[in-house]
Amino acid sequence: MSAESQEKVLNQAAALLEYQNRSCQALFERLLEKGADEQDAAYAVARLRELGYLDDARYGALILRDLT
Repeated sequence: MSAESQEKVLNQAAALLEYQNRSCQALFERLLEKGADEQDAAYAVARLRELGYLDDARYGALILRDLT
């Protein structure tokens, strides 16, 4: 896990969120599918949560809103 690989996965995660909202777990799993290291994927998810770009409660509310 290097700062360079963390930054790469973080950028990849942000791009995935631009395309589609996801839960923390779904984003983590998608990053792994795309070949990210587990530690880098966990870092990206944690960092995006810190920055407020990833929020499971907000994501759940959006899903619920769309279903009603």
